[in-house]
Amino acid sequence: MSGQPQTAREIQATATDWLLEKNEAEGWTAERQGELDAWLEASLAHRIAYWRLDAAWTRADLLRALRKPGFAPPAAPPRRKGWGFAFRAAAACVLAAIVGTAIYLDVTKPALKTYATAVGERERLTLADGSQIELNTNTVLRTQINAQQRNIWLDRGEVYFEVTHNAKKPFVVMVAGHRLVDIGTKFVVRRDDGQFRVAVLEGSVALDDGKGGQEKILQPGDVAIASAGRIALTRKTQAALSDDMGWKRGVLVFDATPLAEAVREFNRYSNRKLIITDPQTAALTIDGTFPSNNAQAFIRLAQAVLGLTVKDRGDDIVISK
Repeated sequence: MSGQPQTAREIQATATDWLLEKNEAEGWTAERQGELDAWLEASLAHRIAYWRLDAAWTRADLLRALRKPGFAPPAAPPRRKGWGFAFRAAAACVLAAIVGTAIYLDVTKPALKTYATAVGERERLTLADGSQIELNTNTVLRTQINAQQRNIWLDRGEVYFEVTHNAKKPFVVMVAGHRLVDIGTKFVVRRDDGQFRVAVLEGSVALDDGKGGQEKILQPGDVAIASAGRIALTRKTQAALSDDMGWKRGVLVFDATPLAEAVREFNRYSNRKLIITDPQTAALTIDGTFPSNNAQAFIRLAQAVLGLTVKDRGDDIVISK
């Protein structure tokens, strides 16, 4: 799947190609998943095209429809390079036709909605069910809310949820293969660096293990970190959770925080990155509250208090001893 610029039609065809290969091909590998992830990451237009097709596939049972006589792909589909354009175009037409039928038959079901923030941006939204959410920097979130269900997918970034509880219609957040089910809750979910983190401020959240096993019920103060198939559970005070959520006020709060971690946090809010060149500097700790969109106060403190050297290289800033 080429990295060359594509028209809207070409993006749609490529998204169809990816979707068919992933759902129909035997031996879908981690390498191919990585290539798909890279294609999705390259453009918001890529993600929207793919997510719309993927949602339609699920809603209208497209897999079964494409397997009907006349539309069945080969028993052992080759990699994309071997697929003919005519087949991909025909498959796209089938997808479009079935999506259209699904919309016609169920006009009350809302389309999948995508919300996104750029690096350094935040946005607060009210969902159709009255729930309040706030997206932090560089976040992508999808929602599908109707009379029967309230489903959310967090694809990247960090979101604060203040959920309008409805026992008959659970509020479900899906992230990295796990399901979070609201039980009358205020909570925060963050997904990055191959893991995700959920912190409960009020109420409770049911978190599954991602393997169809037993759920964990998270209470106020509980923080769960899921990575590499494991879930670690810790507790934090309300004050500590408030500090972690300083981003809602536009600040980052550090308390004996290693410099490497502080730099990672600042880098989430700017395309101009801070870089630490040695482990000794990375291990130094720092305290203070800083504007999340202005690293200059942090840099001045690093120079004045920690005695560090700062070198501005244009695209990035190097901090060292």
